[in-house]
Amino acid sequence: MTSVHEIETAVQRLAPQERAEFRAWFEAFDAQEWEQQMADDVANGSQVDLCAAGGAAATRSSGLIRP
Repeated sequence: MTSVHEIETAVQRLAPQERAEFRAWFEAFDAQEWEQQMADDVANGSQVDLCAAGGAAATRSSGLIRP
């Protein structure tokens, strides 16, 4: 298994263009993972469904979430 240190070292060795490509890939990967976690949380009831609650502003003003 590859350690975090090995990954850090490999990223540091990338050429600038390769680092930019990696960054774009990782941002998309991270966003997808976050979206999936939010969907899972809403599905199991551990997060408020902002769409069903009327959107983020309505949910915040209702006191269900805080900024």
